[in-house]
Amino acid sequence: MDQQVSMDTKPSGATLARQTAFVTQRASPKPPPKPLLPPAPISPTIRVARWAALIAGLSYGVWHNRRLVRKEERLHEIEERKRPAREAAALREKNARTREEMLVLAREVGVPVPDDFEDQFRVTSDTKHGKH
Repeated sequence: MDQQVSMDTKPSGATLARQTAFVTQRASPKPPPKPLLPPAPISPTIRVARWAALIAGLSYGVWHNRRLVRKEERLHEIEERKRPAREAAALREKNARTREEMLVLAREVGVPVPDDFEDQFRVTSDTKHGKH
């Protein structure tokens, strides 16, 4: 029942046909690209129109930018005038929150509130960081 395997076996006809077809497909070169035509001449009217549109667009951009800068400067001045009042309101709110947190913490821990607590943590606009 011993079968001998011969080393000089040749591929079958179908395999050989596939290999040959693959080689012939790869061997066929693509046709060379067609040469480009020289650029068509552009009429002077179109050239003038292009340059005019470019200059008009740049001019509009400069004008629009200047207008927006002036508008932003006015808004910045208004914000600068409102800033002290806004900061004072934020400080009052912070001091009020700090005072309430201190009272809640004292109740939770069981520490008695000192008699001068109202003097130390007065909520006014001239206080800073919760102390008078």
